Amino acid sequence: MGTIVYVPNKDLAEGTTLIPTKFAYKCKFGDHGQVIKKKGRLVVRGDLQKEHEYTETFAPTLHFNTLRALMSVAVQQQLKLVQFDIKGAFM
Repeated sequence: MGTIVYVPNKDLAEGTTLIPTKFAYKCKFGDHGQVIKKKGRLVVRGDLQKEHEYTETFAPTLHFNTLRALMSVAVQQQLKLVQFDIKGAFM
């Protein structure tokens, strides 16, 4: 599927440290105790993160006026707009 890409340690930028990850599994049960759905996700071990590494965070957001300008340009140039919904990106 291409959702996870392995990056060897030698390819990391100098001074970069990796935060360990683990898989979290969950089962959804029905009324009679039967398993309906099984889910798994890769999570970051944030409890092992050093204190100085999480003081600066960045979450890109779009201002409404920027969205209006972008849509205006797209209409003028007769471009097709596409929306992407990305959930839970933790890098």
